[in-house]
Amino acid sequence: MPRAPPFQTTLTFVVRTQNSLKDPLEKSTVNSHIARVTHERRRKKEGARQKLVRVQEQESDSDDSSSLQLAASPYQLLGSGRADPFDSQSVVINASVDWLLSFVRDCLMPPTGKSVAQKQRALAWNAQFIQDVSFALQDECLAYAYLSRFAAILSTILVDNRLKILALTYKAEVSSRLRLRLRAQRPSDYGNIESICWLIYSLLAADVAAQDYAAASLHGKILRCLLQPEGKPVPFLENRRLVRSILWQDTQRATLTLTRTSFELDQFVRHFLPEIPKSMDEWYDLLDDLLPSEGSGRPTIVLDEVLQCRDFRLMFSETKLYFSTIKVAVANTTLINDLTFALATRSILMQAHLVNKYTTFKTEADGLDPPDPSNVLHRHAFMSLATLYWIRFACLHENSLNPNSPGEWTRAPFIGRQRAATALKPLILETAGNSLIYGAGPGIIRALRQIMTYTKEYAMSMVNDPETKFRLWALYVGAIAEQAQDGFDGTEEKAHGNWHNIEFVQHAGLMGLYQWEEVEDKLKKFLYVEHIGVGARKWFVWFQSKEGFS
Repeated sequence: MPRAPPFQTTLTFVVRTQNSLKDPLEKSTVNSHIARVTHERRRKKEGARQKLVRVQEQESDSDDSSSLQLAASPYQLLGSGRADPFDSQSVVINASVDWLLSFVRDCLMPPTGKSVAQKQRALAWNAQFIQDVSFALQDECLAYAYLSRFAAILSTILVDNRLKILALTYKAEVSSRLRLRLRAQRPSDYGNIESICWLIYSLLAADVAAQDYAAASLHGKILRCLLQPEGKPVPFLENRRLVRSILWQDTQRATLTLTRTSFELDQFVRHFLPEIPKSMDEWYDLLDDLLPSEGSGRPTIVLDEVLQCRDFRLMFSETKLYFSTIKVAVANTTLINDLTFALATRSILMQAHLVNKYTTFKTEADGLDPPDPSNVLHRHAFMSLATLYWIRFACLHENSLNPNSPGEWTRAPFIGRQRAATALKPLILETAGNSLIYGAGPGIIRALRQIMTYTKEYAMSMVNDPETKFRLWALYVGAIAEQAQDGFDGTEEKAHGNWHNIEFVQHAGLMGLYQWEEVEDKLKKFLYVEHIGVGARKWFVWFQSKEGFS
């Protein structure tokens, strides 16, 4: 069989002689050939261009789940370049990833502030953020975990389903890689499991940000199996920041769902946070070491005599000490890594203990047969809830809004605990969603109201009992919690209602307390700081002025 020629085409040879192009027919043939070849080249170029466009569109469609496609805007155009053009990181830093990182850095980090201490604190936070992100981007699995968390936060703020899908896609990338890494782990590697704990903690944080509490609970249980294995030695975990971060995210999950924490807290502190004081004497010793010049000026802590429960007395005393020393600690930069770490960690631990106490007391109270509204379990349950919310609100762990006074209905949106104060601010503030991410207030308000309603009749019959001061303080906490919810205007219909505010004023009246100064004197012997819940005084007077409350 004869071989086929390598190509088949028509060749036209133009032989130029002195008189060759004078013949019109010859000239026409040459011009036709040139036109045909030129047209063919243009057609092929156009076909190649259209094919490239189709391929790019297909790639764009397939990448929707792993790359955020934002509508064209000045913010997108400003950040549309490659932040990592040389692919030096473990993941591709495209415009979407760069936008996520920029958002968290610019909008969720503390503002610089005016004082030297605020500026130093902001610089420390931002430096730590850059260090953490740089560390995460060196590990493909950890990088996807961080990106999943950031996308989940942003999706909640902007109420954007594309970002939710993006967060889930990043999370799937983490899960698949983590599964392979765990399979490859040798038994001898389990002595120091810090890298695995970082990854699972990042998934836990992403779940909490995405409000996927079932998945967060699962990852919390995995961390407990790793850090508190039954019948096995406790692993070595030296990184204090990781330990506190794990505790914080699990406490957030527990508080948002009002369920128990994943860890056995006393053992957790004993093994991983032994330097955190566990009594007032230990706190004073720490203060004497870190603030020797302040030793003679120890704060005087006054508690109401009805507060007999040892755990509550310790928590109330520690919290009062916190507010007496935190200003000194923040102003002194040498204490940032010592006293402030201890104070902040203890605040997290108190919240974890309180949510566990609430679940225990609530379960036992619900199991009473016959039901007994006078049982002390109900009081312990509502005191646990009220203390939990007050500590979260006072320590800025509750991302509610600063309460307005009566008649001031406009509020500036908050994201987390910080205002959006960057070039992304207009984009965020124009978005209708603007949701709160870590706000446990609504859930606590509902649970507190349920217990207070159930025990109201008994409380009214015992209004002269000194223990009714517990109820007065708990109603005050519920009142400032209602005032801190977006949309609160004093009516039952807006925000999460006004039940606690009305009950607070009524109960104060039953106790013979009609002036705010009289009420304030009672509150100061529990937990009370004047600048926290700044509108409480005006709201108290406002509700008193309504018919039936004077």
